[in-house]
Amino acid sequence: MTQKTQPKSKSRTLKTSAVVLFVLASLGLLLAFVPTKNVFYEPVLMTPSMRQLPSDSWQMFRHDLAHSGATTSIGPVTNQTLWRFSTGGPVDSPTLSGGVAYVGSFDHKLYALNASNGSVLWSYETGGNVLSPAAVAGGLVFFGSEDYCVYALNATTGQYVWSYRTGYFVDSAIAYWEGAVFVASEDNSLYALNATNGKVLWSFATGAQIMLSSPSVADGIVYIGSQDNRVYALDVTNGHLLWSYMTGDDVVSSPTENGGKVFVGSDDGNLYALDAANGTITWSFKTGGPVFSSPTVVNGLVYFGSQDASFYAIHASNGMSAWNYSTAGGIAGSAVVSDGLIFFGSTDDNVYALNASTGSYAWRYSTGNMVISTPAVSSGAVYVGGWDGKAYALSIANGSLKWEFASGGSVDSSPAVADGVVYVGSLDGNN
Repeated sequence: MTQKTQPKSKSRTLKTSAVVLFVLASLGLLLAFVPTKNVFYEPVLMTPSMRQLPSDSWQMFRHDLAHSGATTSIGPVTNQTLWRFSTGGPVDSPTLSGGVAYVGSFDHKLYALNASNGSVLWSYETGGNVLSPAAVAGGLVFFGSEDYCVYALNATTGQYVWSYRTGYFVDSAIAYWEGAVFVASEDNSLYALNATNGKVLWSFATGAQIMLSSPSVADGIVYIGSQDNRVYALDVTNGHLLWSYMTGDDVVSSPTENGGKVFVGSDDGNLYALDAANGTITWSFKTGGPVFSSPTVVNGLVYFGSQDASFYAIHASNGMSAWNYSTAGGIAGSAVVSDGLIFFGSTDDNVYALNASTGSYAWRYSTGNMVISTPAVSSGAVYVGGWDGKAYALSIANGSLKWEFASGGSVDSSPAVADGVVYVGSLDGNN
């Protein structure tokens, strides 16, 4: 079943290739790998019913409402290909829910695929590239398109439920919270829409495009960054401005709230800690390059990478450095913490594992090209894609290669892991 709506959108001009690296080839592939019988396994306020997602789901970008990238679901240890699905263009990070894989493509479609065999359950055609990672909640799947619209479809049938047209591209991840959908558009605005019917609950205009920064919600406040250099805090019920904070450059990092503070990076090279209630600055930490990545906060430490080629751990309470580690390339992706280690990729072609408390070197694995994909962790393994066209499964314990798979095109998207299968989107150079 294929449905169609808006006309084709214009192509986007990206500020910098270090932030987003798309459109390298014309054929998009979604790959699924399955384990053999002998298996060694290892933003948004969360409502009580949503705090613990099923282990066999990956219902939004980077798995959960905290975007942790970690799951208790089992993961494969071989590169046995379960299935491969080709779209008409590059694909973004997949979402898994209820045995269905949802993935958007540059061919303007969102696909719902049977997670077991890759068969098409349904597809829905929009009028532009679909880069916004889908979110699934309440029987609906929500996603944005470069035809300026955000869509809600029946997650089972693909039937159109509603759409809302903004003023420009909708590429950021969508947040769902208690019956509302929060959508950042590159028309400079953040929208709150009724998840059932798509009616506008409120909208708020910033002073420039909201590009890549995704909304997060905590304690009745929604946070967003903008290319007007500001971080905003809005009342979740009515969109009233509670506070804003001016940084020295664009904010493409997604804010993270933890312990009454909001942590966010800026292209001015700083990581900021702001009081979540009133926006006053608690501290800032200066690096030597833009901070594109979204911070990860675990056990009182804030982890993030910078384009100065260093990875940092900062004390959340006072902004003092706990440790830093130098690589040979910029770090654009976010990090994942698991098993006392922190994992991240670098444009120096390596995947790194460091002791999360001390920053001491644990291991690294050298790929054949840059790594901007954010890793996914399932107990015992780290899954990550590289610009060398391969998806890797690495041992958490020592970084040894469990398996690799050559997709034929750059793997920029973040893998999703559910029910013994890892799903990876790829850009393939074969027409």
